Amino acid sequence: MPKKSVAELYELTRNIRLDILDMVYKAQSGHIGGSFSAAEIVTTLYFSEMENLDPNDPHKENRTRYRC
Repeated sequence: MPKKSVAELYELTRNIRLDILDMVYKAQSGHIGGSFSAAEIVTTLYFSEMENLDPNDPHKENRTRYRC
């Protein structure tokens, strides 16, 4: 997956936050603070820093993994 530009990462993060807000609203439950704070970090890792990812093959043997 090619690395995204800063502008693309900004737009992805914005859309992810809107999705988070929508999900919490529809569930009428949850806390958005933690998800909103982690949005930039996770977006940047997934779309710009982590290598060897294939969304079409999420169980790829030698994929990059994030562990916390």
